[in-house]
Amino acid sequence: MIQRFLGSMLVLSLLAGSLALPVASTQAAEPAAASVLVEDNFTGVPAGTGAASLGYQYTAPASGTGQAETAADPGGTGSVMRLAVKGGTGGSFAELSKTFESQKGTVTFETSFLSASGTQPYLNLIGRDASGTADLFAARLSSSRGKIAFFSTKNGPADSSVAFTPGTWYNLKVEANVQTQKVSVWVDGTLIFSRIGIADSVRSIHKLQLTTSPSDGELYIRKVTVKAAPVTDTPPAPTGLYYVPRNQEIAIFWDAGVTHASQHNIKIKEKPEDPWTVTVYNKTNFLPTERTSIKKVNGTDIVNGRTYIVGVSSVLKDLDGKMYEGPTTVIEAAPNDIISLPSPAGSVIGGLQVFDSYYGAKWAVKTGLHPGDAPFAERDYKVTAIPSQYEHLDWIQPSGNSQKVADKAQLAVFTARDAARVYVAMDARATLPAWLSPEAGWSEIGDTIRLEDSTYPYTMKLYRKETAVNAPVTLGLNTVDEVNAGRNIGYFVLAERKPVGLHTAPVAAWSNQRTVTVTGSVYESGVTLSVYNHKSPVAAMVLDGTAFEVDVPLNLGPNELELRAQRPGSLLYDSVTAAVYYDPVAPELQLAELPSSVKTPVVELKGSVNETASLTVTRAGMPIAGTVTAAAYEPFTLDLPLDEGENRLIVTAEDPAGNKTVRELTVHYTFWAGTPRFINLDGRELKTLSPGMQAAAERSITNTTSKTKQIMLIVILLDSRQRMADYTAAAAEFAPGETKVLRAGFVLPSRTAGYTMKAYIWDGLDGMKPLSEEAVLR
Repeated sequence: MIQRFLGSMLVLSLLAGSLALPVASTQAAEPAAASVLVEDNFTGVPAGTGAASLGYQYTAPASGTGQAETAADPGGTGSVMRLAVKGGTGGSFAELSKTFESQKGTVTFETSFLSASGTQPYLNLIGRDASGTADLFAARLSSSRGKIAFFSTKNGPADSSVAFTPGTWYNLKVEANVQTQKVSVWVDGTLIFSRIGIADSVRSIHKLQLTTSPSDGELYIRKVTVKAAPVTDTPPAPTGLYYVPRNQEIAIFWDAGVTHASQHNIKIKEKPEDPWTVTVYNKTNFLPTERTSIKKVNGTDIVNGRTYIVGVSSVLKDLDGKMYEGPTTVIEAAPNDIISLPSPAGSVIGGLQVFDSYYGAKWAVKTGLHPGDAPFAERDYKVTAIPSQYEHLDWIQPSGNSQKVADKAQLAVFTARDAARVYVAMDARATLPAWLSPEAGWSEIGDTIRLEDSTYPYTMKLYRKETAVNAPVTLGLNTVDEVNAGRNIGYFVLAERKPVGLHTAPVAAWSNQRTVTVTGSVYESGVTLSVYNHKSPVAAMVLDGTAFEVDVPLNLGPNELELRAQRPGSLLYDSVTAAVYYDPVAPELQLAELPSSVKTPVVELKGSVNETASLTVTRAGMPIAGTVTAAAYEPFTLDLPLDEGENRLIVTAEDPAGNKTVRELTVHYTFWAGTPRFINLDGRELKTLSPGMQAAAERSITNTTSKTKQIMLIVILLDSRQRMADYTAAAAEFAPGETKVLRAGFVLPSRTAGYTMKAYIWDGLDGMKPLSEEAVLR
């Protein structure tokens, strides 16, 4: 579906020749190298540049005012070509055209444009008849009833499903083939018209023509490209060929949009050496693929289950009626009255077989049904509300057309790949069919899923049935008369695997042991428990009970463990993963040498480790610093508090796996109070002794040991002959961690020439152990 189209109401006309537009997933083949006829990008052209200076012919409107010059891009940066008419009457419009050498092969025209006002801009390729004198439209695109429509002079108008909205930028591509008289059109990369016929009188294409909407119109163009490929007698081989099996019928599909194909030859045979049975396919405008079906080979009905060789070739019929066949694309195909559909590998739904051979290929097995999803193929119903516990389930999307099947014993069957809960979401208005009754094992559970389309809302009731491993689940026919009467939109199916309940205790992310023990449990016995490391099996066992313990061998370095628990006969499993790093090597711990003796209560320890490690330091078995994490090869520093006397420090580096490296250090700490200072009565520090002044010594002291201490400050005054002239002291008891200020002093004599004042800190007069350096003032 295309979401948008050209400016206002785009009309692309081509009369007498053929037109070529952009291709989406289906690319138009060019058997010979294309030559560039026009390549104009207006982005870098200065605004106000007239069209004539860029090689275009401008035709003014018959009435009103018109303009054709570059202007600012209304939806981006740079410039665009602006073609406009204002105030015109009688359908007058502004026209811009560019002539190029006449082409008789394939012409491809591409442009990016916006119609800012007006609903009928025209973008045309102009051709000529055999005389080379009369201008003709090779084809025409226009808007009709808000959609893009293609007007063929040969086959009349054809509407597309693409909406046209003025004020929106569109990328347009037209491929016109004069030889085959076919035109394909793409908008925003999506094929919207395929191999539409053009007028037989067109024998060449020589001009590009752009016009505004009549009366009042404004058309912006970012770029224009026209390429041409010469006449050829070799149409390309079809691409994207695939088939869908049906009952004694093979439906085939291949990419549409190839204008070199006047028709296609459809081929089938049983053996490579057999001659082809050939039929002609000449339909047009199938989107996005060409399609047909094969029912016979050599006049005989094809047989279900038998493999056939199927081929498709393009046939080019030129203007003289000559036919040229290109290479044949070949596949193998087998019809079948039962359609087997694949399931995702992890889905609990397996082996889906649909007994509607015509629409069965539209069915699909999917995972996850959410609001906005379509539970039926080929229908517009969308989910509007669904209980959250059902959103993650596997489910079957049936074709809406299959709900009318009445000539089969059942509609579909699948195999539960494990023990499962299967749910059928049935239209709440439906008469419950017998296959969905409680007698058949189904029960209504009270939950509903809400759908809606553009007209009505619908309620789907949920019915549940539990199944064993590899049990078949039959999906019966719907109440067809109610479907035909519009009282029942049908049903779709959801399924969830019943988990084994695998649970494991947390597994440490690091280990220094060769094996790791994993413990856990499951819901039921008889379950096979398998263990993988880096996706390779390392252990397996059948559990007699519901609890287990398993030793898992580890590889050096990272280990990606996975435990799987599965029921007998099932390939589906519960899974638990764990990452374990096996590291048996202790970290390398490098430490800087510490002094053997210090007088500070804290020592700084520096070092490094070769891997991430936790650092701890103990003294007498007690930690003296918090645990610190050191990064690999990043220097660390630890401040270690000391106790008075000898400190035996144990430094431990432990990596995440539990490996430890231990170092022992010894440091002797001597308590030291520090040097006193001399002050006067105002507390100012003294530099010299002055006669008659009051002088004192003081020191703020903290007991940084673990024991109570007696501390004394002693101050003496010596005369010029170094005899004691005066003496004073201050003493106090300091609890561990306590801080006090000791201060002592006296009045100096009137003569102090040659005098010296000294201060000491001791542990008392009895021990007389110095706790500081001597302070001296002269």
